[in-house]
Amino acid sequence: MSTRVSPLRRKRHSWAVTLPLVGATLAFFFVLFLPEKRRIAALQDELREKQEFLAQSNVLAATLRRTLDERRKIDDFLRDWQAQAQPAVRSRLLADMSAAAREHQLRTTLFAPSAPVLRRQVAQLPVRWELEGTFAQVHALLASLEELSPHVWIEELRLQQGANDPAALRAELNLLIFADRSGYSD
Repeated sequence: MSTRVSPLRRKRHSWAVTLPLVGATLAFFFVLFLPEKRRIAALQDELREKQEFLAQSNVLAATLRRTLDERRKIDDFLRDWQAQAQPAVRSRLLADMSAAAREHQLRTTLFAPSAPVLRRQVAQLPVRWELEGTFAQVHALLASLEELSPHVWIEELRLQQGANDPAALRAELNLLIFADRSGYSD
């Protein structure tokens, strides 16, 4: 005796199996897969954001080191600048300038520091200096002045032929020596 299943019943059987499978698949898709996919995407975004932060932190670390080095240089410059305000330091600077002229075998005809001009934050000490020597000697002295201190400015320089010796030059310098006054200011 063979049992035959009618085609209508077979169709119902196939739907009875297919519908629960489709339902389970949809439930898996909407209940488990999509929420996990969203969570994974959020984690990937967070990871990408943290990787970008780490990449920026390397750049920031280099920038911070460079900034700290610049600040150290500025602090050193300011300490040197503030030390120039002390009369003993200014006197030593004037003595060093005079020694540089002797070292380069220039003859000083006038060396006249004037009274300081007091500004709000800075004091200016004008110096009028007249020298005689060759062009090479004057040039060497100017180079020495530039190396001596960043606080010495050559405001004016006049070169003329020497009165007694045509090979000699007469140099007239108007210098300004700057010193910090911030400790004395209002």
